[in-house]
Amino acid sequence: MRLKFVHTPKPRGYKYQPVFYNPEEDKKAEERQATANNDNKFRWEMESRWKTHRRQSRANNIQLMIYLLIILGLLYFIFFVW
Repeated sequence: MRLKFVHTPKPRGYKYQPVFYNPEEDKKAEERQATANNDNKFRWEMESRWKTHRRQSRANNIQLMIYLLIILGLLYFIFFVW
């Protein structure tokens, strides 16, 4: 068995790949991201409009049914009870 008092380990290798800056590619990536954000914003706005439209149309349908029931009730009262 050997005794080593002064031992210097071998340097570790690393896998480094330098990243080169390409301004054209960076601009294209920003444009793609901007169009994606605009598409998502547009979708969100359309969905919110459709949801509010559905709620309003349901409310209008319920209101119409209530009016029809009141009118039918009044007609029944006028022609059959009075």
